[in-house]
Amino acid sequence: MRWPAILALVAAVAALAVTDWTARGAAADLPEASPAAVRSGYSAAGGETWFCVGGVGGAGGSRQQVSILNTAGSELRGAARLLPAVPLGGRSQQWPARRVEFAVAPYARVDIDPAATVLQAAPELASFPEVFVAAEVRLDQAGGIVTQAVAGAGGEDGAECVTAASSEWHVAAASTRRDAQARLALLNPFSDDAVADITVATDEGRRDPVAYQGLVVPAGALVVLDLGSEVARRSQVALSVRARSGNLAASLLQTFNGDLGLSGLSLRAGAPRPQEQWLFPLGVAGADDGAANSFVIYNPGGAEARVDLAVEVDAALGARGVPPFELTVPPGQRVEVTFFPPPAPTAHPASGVDVLAATTRVQPSERYWVSVRSFNSAPVVAERLRTVESGARDGVSVLAGRAAGARRGVVVLPGAADDPRLVSIVNPSLETISRLSLEALTGSGWVPLERFGDVEIRPRQRLLLDLAEHLPAGALALRFAASEPLAVSHAGPGGAGALGAVAETESISDLEQLIF
Repeated sequence: MRWPAILALVAAVAALAVTDWTARGAAADLPEASPAAVRSGYSAAGGETWFCVGGVGGAGGSRQQVSILNTAGSELRGAARLLPAVPLGGRSQQWPARRVEFAVAPYARVDIDPAATVLQAAPELASFPEVFVAAEVRLDQAGGIVTQAVAGAGGEDGAECVTAASSEWHVAAASTRRDAQARLALLNPFSDDAVADITVATDEGRRDPVAYQGLVVPAGALVVLDLGSEVARRSQVALSVRARSGNLAASLLQTFNGDLGLSGLSLRAGAPRPQEQWLFPLGVAGADDGAANSFVIYNPGGAEARVDLAVEVDAALGARGVPPFELTVPPGQRVEVTFFPPPAPTAHPASGVDVLAATTRVQPSERYWVSVRSFNSAPVVAERLRTVESGARDGVSVLAGRAAGARRGVVVLPGAADDPRLVSIVNPSLETISRLSLEALTGSGWVPLERFGDVEIRPRQRLLLDLAEHLPAGALALRFAASEPLAVSHAGPGGAGALGAVAETESISDLEQLIF
């Protein structure tokens, strides 16, 4: 990813105005989020509010970037409220919010460095090695997409910003072992305080840390929690945030420092609710680049979940030759299915209980996609954890599953134009063909990709594209339109920096229930 040298100066040249915005000011007119509307995406009908949570910058070398992409042919205007918090021990101290106004030309992108912008207005923050800054971005019309990225000593990662808050958030795979740091960021952008409880699932069972019960997240504020200060060192844990009052946006920043052979960072939003079905369009067993992959299924509910994890191998095409993994996930616990290349990795943060080895059924060289389904109506949360050992940069990536499909959506392209990127497009239907067309966004508008004007994707088939071979120079995004809902993700080689496509909200629909 190419980072501007001093984004604050770029912002000034672009006439971005930075002014005080008190914690409660301007939050009152933001409508309260509805728990029934927590699916995130961009709107083709009107303006949106986006929440970017979990990013960090500061004097210690971490860098943060929030990007606003204008996919429309008219100028896009908006404002970002930046809410800083400084880590102090296991908690954080809030700082006054700041406001940035911006304009984005048609078919263009504007990048903001939230930490650098806040430091301009509050230079005393320069004495802290890290400053977490959440961004609440409001757009005046349709067609805007907001993403964020972070970079540190161990690597970099991108994350989807969300367009809705929720009364609950869940994370299936986090680590608090001695080389790891898991920091949970909770944003309350509304005008009333929120009160939440946090539970943690460890190998020994459920834990309710006293310090995380009745946790107050002040109105218009960001709270950052270092889970290692209250949770014992564990290779892998899962967690749930449930608000007694109010709604929140939540993200987890996971880092590994290399002491145990694993270096990197991963930033992702939590799952706003468990689901009965999850799809993972990207997968490789690991032989190509030495990567280890595992799928973690977490059951945050009170009833046992009976789950099938199905591996759809590309080579099989119409024939599904891999029997599904039949899993039983106890209440408040998790089960892990691993895809490890030989020899088995030692640094991958695997669970100590309920681990199944998928490579007994899937060859290390196979490419595949995965579907997870609960068949007793007990919803779960599923995430894919990818690691590369030997201190490799970008050695960690965590990808949440896709709970719904979309007929239209956009793949935002990070980094340099020649960066290797793969896009995986899956038709999860059991019997319906989906017809697909693709367009690329350039500085002059959307350009159809001639080879992909009308592509047929058969039921249970995956289309895997190397974008370097198909995109015009300088492309900012890829847009898809399909006759039936698709699940789309993109990533670097081996799955590094994996992200899902940003769906057009008007086209999001539930996928048909998969039957294995």
